[in-house]
Amino acid sequence: MEYTIQDPGPLCRVMLRGAFTFSDNRSFRSLMRLLNQAPQSIELAIELDFSGVDFVDSDALGMLLQLRDQADMQSVPVILRQPAGQVQEMFKLSKFDQLFSITP
Repeated sequence: MEYTIQDPGPLCRVMLRGAFTFSDNRSFRSLMRLLNQAPQSIELAIELDFSGVDFVDSDALGMLLQLRDQADMQSVPVILRQPAGQVQEMFKLSKFDQLFSITP
């Protein structure tokens, strides 16, 4: 998986591309550090754009849950944007719509 960060600020938009699997653990942790670097006084939201992701595995789902847990501790919403195909199906099977805000 590759990622680029767009529009850092109140909405941190992260564009993801490729397959998101266990091997992406290290790079995904660097995204999680964004939460620790943001001042507590700034209202922040993180939007992960999945329009360029064609595959996620169960380890990727676990990483997203870790991100959500960390974000919840700081009252930061995490938005999952434009999942499609296998990614959308995994989110549906895992009931991620009950845990995250998912936008088309």
